[in-house]
Amino acid sequence: MIKGFTLTAVLAAALAAVAACTHKEDAPPLAGPSGFANTVTDAPFATFKIVPNPVDLSSTSVVTYDASASCGVAPSSSTGVCPMPVGSFQFAFSDGTTASGPVVVRKISDDSIGTISAVLVVTNDRGAAASTSRSAQVLRSPPPKADFTFVAPPVLSAPGNVTVFFTDTSTVVAPRVIVNWQWDFLDGRPPSTGPSVPHTFSVDGSTSFTVVLTVTDDLGQKSTSAKPVSVTVTPPIKTTAVVH
Repeated sequence: MIKGFTLTAVLAAALAAVAACTHKEDAPPLAGPSGFANTVTDAPFATFKIVPNPVDLSSTSVVTYDASASCGVAPSSSTGVCPMPVGSFQFAFSDGTTASGPVVVRKISDDSIGTISAVLVVTNDRGAAASTSRSAQVLRSPPPKADFTFVAPPVLSAPGNVTVFFTDTSTVVAPRVIVNWQWDFLDGRPPSTGPSVPHTFSVDGSTSFTVVLTVTDDLGQKSTSAKPVSVTVTPPIKTTAVVH
């Protein structure tokens, strides 16, 4: 046992620290009680990771706190081997709750958007304790917004083929990125992929084609935009020679 600290006192100090925190992104990081550190040779090594980090509620609402890399004493610097197992794991979270065990799985909601924090206290079989803290960003990414532009097709002088060039102008909020583009031209030809594509329309007369772009971000969120593409056929005016 580290002199002057018991596990009860450590958790009480940790909970007092988390109780003062908010879910805002500017919340101060949590820490163990002042002076609580690995000050003796048999003090344990406390560490944990939050998975995923950041937490995007658009893809998951489950957060894992994994302290399995902690050790009953500091691991050997040469081998990295942990010579002594941890006797107990205690987590204190920024919502005022606690949990025990080397791996804790929790569900969170939009109420946690901003920053979530936790303090871990580990003790070894000799009664010595150590603490550490971690924070994770929580956000919810909106889906992308599909949009595109195209070069207006020329006026044709006769029915035939016309090629139009299409360019994606969709928007997405970082850290999300668009990973897939599907262009449907609804003219019986297969769809195209990619952020910029050409397409050739067969024109029998003045007509309008509907083009549909569907974009997908790295979370699998989709958005669709549809626009008409009008092609005009204007035959040249025939002139009649005047005979004098």
